[in-house]
Amino acid sequence: MPACPKCGSRVSSTPTRTFSILVESERAGESGFTAKKLATYQCTKCNTKFPVAVDRQHYLVVPADVIKRMQNEMRVLQMHNEMFSDSLKELARGQQELKAALKAATEESEIRDLENKLRGLERHVEHLRRDKIELEQKLSGSLASSR
Repeated sequence: MPACPKCGSRVSSTPTRTFSILVESERAGESGFTAKKLATYQCTKCNTKFPVAVDRQHYLVVPADVIKRMQNEMRVLQMHNEMFSDSLKELARGQQELKAALKAATEESEIRDLENKLRGLERHVEHLRRDKIELEQKLSGSLASSR
């Protein structure tokens, strides 16, 4: 709630009147207008009427050719944005394909490694079987000769 400029007391009533005005821009170097909405209050203690700024909106004045140029630039930027978005989607698809290919290659490599280990183990088992048979034969021969 606004305060009375004369006695300083707070005014809690509704404004007696509201109105809007346009004033030139207060900002240095800008050409434009500010729309201000003002309300008039009356102090209940000293009966003083005073205005209070309730709202304001700043508008810049821009030449039409500047606006058209900016609109054209914005259209070009939007087209570039769409192209970059499409390129980004394409890159994302390519990345997914590369990830899938890498995963398949990794799995294939692991399978090859496991198959090589399996072949090595099979050869080792075969060698151990031959050694077992040889030892069994030696053992049976030495048992037969000792009798």
